[in-house]
Amino acid sequence: MFNDKYKIYKILVPIFFIWILVCYAQLKGPIYYPGYKEAKKQPKLFIGKKINFGGKITEIKDNYFYVEIDKEPIKVFGQLSQGKINYSIAGEAVYLAGGSLKLSQSHTSNIRTYRVILSIIPIIIVAYWFFQIYRFNSKKKIFEIKN
Repeated sequence: MFNDKYKIYKILVPIFFIWILVCYAQLKGPIYYPGYKEAKKQPKLFIGKKINFGGKITEIKDNYFYVEIDKEPIKVFGQLSQGKINYSIAGEAVYLAGGSLKLSQSHTSNIRTYRVILSIIPIIIVAYWFFQIYRFNSKKKIFEIKN
């Protein structure tokens, strides 16, 4: 598969394609799925509209709670149970004047950090296996099978 003279293109073209998709998502994503950061930058444009938000629950009251977004407490009107403090929350809300939110739908989780750490383990194992078989030749700028 990689033994012809065009192997560098077989590697670079998919990487370039993925890079283009990531850039496109970075530019167009906030337009189609606006978040709290976009609403905070242009509050008059987003008042009364649904936005996406996510953060850490810091305090819970009867009819509202506070979510920490970018190290800033944001008031969210809605109901949560008292045992959800320090949980992660993600969902949709209506952006209100003054920067507060009215909860539409949400999902809380206390294990997101563990899932992220757990998902890194296979990457480390595959990289270890890869470097057991291949080494990088800096002169040719390719990976070669070890002798």
